[in-house]
Order: sequence, then structure tokens, then C-alpha cells
Amino acid sequence: MKKVTYIKSGPSEGSLFVGIVDEGTREKLFISRTEYARCGAPEKGDILDEETYYRMARYDLYHKAKKKALSILSYADNNKKNLIRKLRVAGYPQDLSELICREMISLGYIDERDQLCRLVLAEANEKLQGPNKILAKLTAKGYSSSDIREVMQNYVDEGEINFRNNAYRLIEKKLDAGATADEKKTLLYKNGYKYD
Repeated sequence: MKKVTYIKSGPSEGSLFVGIVDEGTREKLFISRTEYARCGAPEKGDILDEETYYRMARYDLYHKAKKKALSILSYADNNKKNLIRKLRVAGYPQDLSELICREMISLGYIDERDQLCRLVLAEANEKLQGPNKILAKLTAKGYSSSDIREVMQNYVDEGEINFRNNAYRLIEKKLDAGATADEKKTLLYKNGYKYD
């Protein structure tokens, strides 16, 4: 039997902590006042039915998952796939992880297009990677291959990326002046360029 042991104001206006005991196991659930009212506003000493307890526990889990997502996003850019994966690794269910991810996107905390633009430019112009390597690397991180190709093509069309010049810069940076054609070909291939 899950019994309410206390109801206290939460850290923000409109939030509560609800204490619950079940056969000696104690829980402290975070819930909004609105959701608490939807759950029938149980009072101290009330016994919770399974549906009410599940609803309150689900809200608490949602709150914790959202907090975790914000923490993850505060450290580095993450795309949809990575955020969902990291939430799953942290122990949150798939459906809740996807819901939180959609919310982060709607709030503007995940902007994959902006991330792709920055990543493609850095890979091409700073790391001197070729299109094939960029495509493979960013696809592995969970970005759409069609989006990656589109961003690369836009930068090429705008003159922001010149893969031919970058290939020459890579050869100058990594090989000495007497490098053979085979050494150049191998270097370019490893870095995602077609050799011509």
C-alpha cells in the first residue's frame, strides 16, 4: 500500500514534493501543483491507487529526465539521436527519452542544422577532411546523410569550402615535398578525398 506521508512546497512556484511510503520503502516525488490536482490532490495519510501512484511517479521521472537532458545539452551540442541515447544510458525509458528530446527541439535547445553547419566547416577547413570522411564521421554521430550532403554542397556553392584547395593543404601539411604520387593518393584516400 502506497501511503502519502507528506506534501511540501517544491523549489519553484507551482511545484510540490510528495512523500510516499510503501512497506518501509520511502520515496520523494516531485510534481507540479497542476498535475497534483489532476491526481485528485491526495492528502497526508491517503492511500494511493496504482494509477494515481503511476501518474505521480511518471511526472517525477519526466522532471528528472528533463533535468538530465538540460545538463547533457549544457556541456556540448547533441543531436536527437545522441540525446536519446544518453538519456537511455542514464536509465530513462525510450518513450520518455523521445518525448524529452522533442521538447528540447521545440524549445530550440537542439538545432541540428546549426550544429551541422559548424561541424562541416570545422571538418573541412580546419581538420582538412574530405567529403567522404566528413559524411562517414557525421553520419556515425547520428546526423542525416542527406542533410550532411546538402550542407556541404551549400558551402561549396558559396565558396566557403574548396575541397580541392583543402586537399593540397593536407598534402603540404602531412607530407614532405618529395612525396610520391602513391603516398599522396593514400593520404587523400584516408582523409576522405577522391584522388585525381
